[in-house]
Amino acid sequence: MVLKNTESTIAYRCPHCGSGILAMVGVFALSGDMIKLKCDCGHSELLIQKCGDGKIRLTVPCMFCPKPHQYVLSHAAFFDQSIYSIPCGMTGVDICFIGHKDEVLSALSDNEKQLLDMLKEAGYGDDASIADLLRDESDDDDETYYDDVNFTDNHIYDMVLFVVRELEADDKIVCRCTERGETGEYDIVCDRDEIYVSCSRCGARREIRCNGSMSTQAFLDIDSLILEGMFADE
Repeated sequence: MVLKNTESTIAYRCPHCGSGILAMVGVFALSGDMIKLKCDCGHSELLIQKCGDGKIRLTVPCMFCPKPHQYVLSHAAFFDQSIYSIPCGMTGVDICFIGHKDEVLSALSDNEKQLLDMLKEAGYGDDASIADLLRDESDDDDETYYDDVNFTDNHIYDMVLFVVRELEADDKIVCRCTERGETGEYDIVCDRDEIYVSCSRCGARREIRCNGSMSTQAFLDIDSLILEGMFADE
């Protein structure tokens, strides 16, 4: 039997210099110590570590928040997806990309265009660069803004969002399409302290609170997500 050395490409954008940082990560490399993906500028690093249950913990620098975000991904999400994007819990802008090299490079390029579009919408000229955005962020001394502007608890929000993403990746979201033996097309919409999951094909929908309530804590342990209205008449 020939063992396949599964590997994925992972990339993030340095919040200090704006550079896109990319590396290959092999499944066997994760069986050892923590992997650190550092930017050449020396001011940021992404940490990758395999958990005892086989899942993968990431600590990802963020261009919008003063502290990095932590996420836990399944083995399938990290190695079996052609592209898996991880968003900042505050802004919804993707800050990390995992998957096939070409797909990751394309996502990183699209991310740069998105950031430049944000600059133009903010009133910068066509010659604006990501460095302009970073200078503006570093000039804001009120770090509590990042903690409070959108979500009551960014960490809980991130955890809920990635439970939803892992359920989607594992085909554990159920809607009317599922009952018909078809595959739903799911949209994930982020609001202040709530996440809305809906199927664009059948209209089934579920609202998930992202706070410290018992319902939120219970959601983090679910094995499947049933969208409400799945048994309603067409």
